[in-house]
Amino acid sequence: MTETQPTLKSLAATIAQSAEAITVYLNANNIPAPSFAEDSPFDYPKTPEILGTLFQLIDALSDLQHLILGASDGINFSPIFESHDSEILDVLNQFDFWNAVPLGGSASYSEIARKTTLPEPLVRRVLRHAFLSKLFAEASPGQVVHTAKTAYVAKTPRTRSWIALNLEQIRPATVYLAKSLREYSAGKNSHSQEPLESAFAIADLDRTGRPVDFWTFLKNDPDGKPKGYRANRFAEAMQAISASSSIKPDEIVKLGFDWNSLGEATVVDLGGSRGHDAIAQAKHFPKLKYIVQDLPEVEEAFNSNLPKELAHRVSFQPHDFFQPQNIQADVYFMKVVLHDWPDKYAAQIVNNLLPYLKKGSRLVLCEGVQPESYDVHGNAIIPLFVRRLLSSMDLQMLVGANCLERRLTDWKDLLAQVDKKLEIRNVASFPGAVLSIINIGYNT
Repeated sequence: MTETQPTLKSLAATIAQSAEAITVYLNANNIPAPSFAEDSPFDYPKTPEILGTLFQLIDALSDLQHLILGASDGINFSPIFESHDSEILDVLNQFDFWNAVPLGGSASYSEIARKTTLPEPLVRRVLRHAFLSKLFAEASPGQVVHTAKTAYVAKTPRTRSWIALNLEQIRPATVYLAKSLREYSAGKNSHSQEPLESAFAIADLDRTGRPVDFWTFLKNDPDGKPKGYRANRFAEAMQAISASSSIKPDEIVKLGFDWNSLGEATVVDLGGSRGHDAIAQAKHFPKLKYIVQDLPEVEEAFNSNLPKELAHRVSFQPHDFFQPQNIQADVYFMKVVLHDWPDKYAAQIVNNLLPYLKKGSRLVLCEGVQPESYDVHGNAIIPLFVRRLLSSMDLQMLVGANCLERRLTDWKDLLAQVDKKLEIRNVASFPGAVLSIINIGYNT
């Protein structure tokens, strides 16, 4: 590596310069500066003019914290801080502290205790730690108010589902990652590709006495909850995190491939669930016919979601993508489907399309393509914050199903497992967006 080691002085200078540049940008564009107060803007504009400076500031702040803490305090304090920070966020979410404090007002500890059903002394202890992360604040003795963070959760209910996914389902499973690696991957050339051998599966959150994969877990609703409770919360969680992208997934699908070039054509949306993507794209491309394929239990939700004016061009067909494809289409489309499966199973899904791909059909994927983090000299080319996010997403997939977030080379290797003549013809990526469009064809 040729990068020089940062110093307290150099990091402080970067922080001051970046903060000044951001302030100038906000003032020039009449954008209010974020604060910790409830009425603060929830985030900065995700525009190319400011994103680079924001990441520069965040990275310098992170490096400064690591440097000033030192090796011993950094290592010793990190486990206890991170564990209990997550624990408190989980408690706030599960006991709905968000709605126990009124927006634009305040609540006493006794009022919060009554609404959350927790004893007041516990409420005080929970909030005492929450305050340290700018989660609620004590505006005056005994009176709790919202901060920007907590107001955001209160105003965006889907965010609660995202928090629940990570803290009620993934966090308990992370404890079993070392056990999963020890039992199924240690001493081998590659890690296990079996979802039932993942950390999530062996965690067995429902205490069934056997490994349960994530998708089976979602189908098994807890006692006292309505049908589809877990699946709906998962869908809400995905919608919540998608909202943080600089460009919405619908726009990525629309702009990342030249759909108009197909003329009158048929698109099969594999694993298309309730038809959200097919419906959205059918509105933009009137010459295209869409067939949404998913498991039979999804059809009722699809029918209730389908606008009458699109019923002649968007239809549903029960189909398991692990079974051979039975419809000839011009394009087979999958959005974040292969992402959920290890290579062993992702290859099976693609292989079931191979007879049609050999005849000229295309495969279009809306998936993450992880960028390389370093150049050939070992220098970082991706901001630290982004690298941490990408790495966390990859580990999320490892914990959840023994799968991964793929780099471009990983996607090429996956296709080669199916047929070496499958080639990636184009990858359309967008600044600030996690998802890309991968255009795949068969090279005759």
